[in-house]
Amino acid sequence: MSRQELCVLVAQHDPEVSQRIEEELGSAGVRVAGPVAEIDRALARVESQVLSVAIVDLLLPGGTTAIGRFRSRHPSLPVIATAPRRFESRARKAVIEGARLYLLDEELGRGLLAPVLFHVARVGEHDHPVGDAPATSSRRLLHDLGNLLAVASGESEMLLSKLEGGNPLTEDLRELNSAIAESARLFRQFVASRRVEASGPGGTPP
Repeated sequence: MSRQELCVLVAQHDPEVSQRIEEELGSAGVRVAGPVAEIDRALARVESQVLSVAIVDLLLPGGTTAIGRFRSRHPSLPVIATAPRRFESRARKAVIEGARLYLLDEELGRGLLAPVLFHVARVGEHDHPVGDAPATSSRRLLHDLGNLLAVASGESEMLLSKLEGGNPLTEDLRELNSAIAESARLFRQFVASRRVEASGPGGTPP
């Protein structure tokens, strides 16, 4: 699946955030269905269109139950939850309830959304691996990627601590360090969401 084949439903209560999402996806060639500002309208839109991913704002009226409603009515549709940073605990809960992952409103519009959507949609096409070898390979890859991010984060922290305050590279390195830390956070979140999905109804991985 290419980005041009993606069709993404945007359910968002904040027009400014919605505009940032649309602009970012539009520049990446991703088609947008919506935006809509009501959960019932979002669910109706899923009934009437072929969609790849739904981006659901947890602050919409009824947003606290939105993930469960999407999962019960459209279990095969990947859902990405969004919320402001001050409601991150609610977003983490949404992952437990069935969202594929979450993004904070403050992260939207920075070029991260389209790659995440493409990955989520592609993973959704292969949610049922055959045999244990693919699962083992995926776990090994996730482990290695986690280690790589940890090393990169540690190295950038060490370099930052050694630079003088007036060094022109300090600000650039600080931004790089912040980007690496954010990547590590999203990676941990993604791994956690996949573990939740793999756990099954009993909450224990098979």
